[in-house]
Amino acid sequence: MTDGDEVVDQTMLSLAVKGDRRPTTKISNTLEVVTCCCLLLFSHTTFAQQLETKQIDPTNQLVQSPNTKLEAIQASANPPRKFDPPYPYTSDQLKEMLLKVASLENAPKDGTEVLQIFNLPIDEFINIKPKDLSIKEKGFSLSSPNDWYFLMAYRSIEEAKVAHFAFGWLDDPSARRITNFPQPPSGLCIPSEKMTDVLENNGWHLKEKRELDSAPPHKIYLKNDSLALKIYFSRWDNCFLQIDVWWANNDFFKLF
Repeated sequence: MTDGDEVVDQTMLSLAVKGDRRPTTKISNTLEVVTCCCLLLFSHTTFAQQLETKQIDPTNQLVQSPNTKLEAIQASANPPRKFDPPYPYTSDQLKEMLLKVASLENAPKDGTEVLQIFNLPIDEFINIKPKDLSIKEKGFSLSSPNDWYFLMAYRSIEEAKVAHFAFGWLDDPSARRITNFPQPPSGLCIPSEKMTDVLENNGWHLKEKRELDSAPPHKIYLKNDSLALKIYFSRWDNCFLQIDVWWANNDFFKLF
């Protein structure tokens, strides 16, 4: 250490002992400047975040974020449909309606009797035809959820004395036919035994129970040599999935 350095050190020590606060004041001023800069930086960052998340423009006017705009576009492109849930029937009501269709001894001529069972306006629904319906055929085909809440179809060929009814849960509306076996909507599970027990007590005879890898388990019933019925149910919870009813003659049922 040089003599000059020793003099400086002694001077600083002397000032501190005497209570001189000039060095401390200099440090305090420096801290105030640094603190002010930090506050300004934090304020700028917060405002930048507001601009990003709340989309506040410089004029303090709230504008829509890109996500909000996208949600608005999607909502306008996918408005609520007429036949979206809630459903107009309980599981018990649906079960009774389906069993009532199965109890018809004679095939409905054009499907109006089926529509009446489900309390549907005939003039509106009878005109919803499957694309491949021939001139000799009569019936309707309701897809879900564009035409109705569920899939339901009926076809009748009077000359051949063959008719077919089908009912199932939600599916691809473009298919226009029941091609797979979705699970029932929440709250609409119908235990299959609730249907099969009624069928067996009303003249239906179990012909066969099938369990295939390509389809859910199903039972085939016959009645009076003129009626056939096939009911599908889930292998996991035994809920009803689909029902098919045929009105025909004994020769037709040999195909089963």
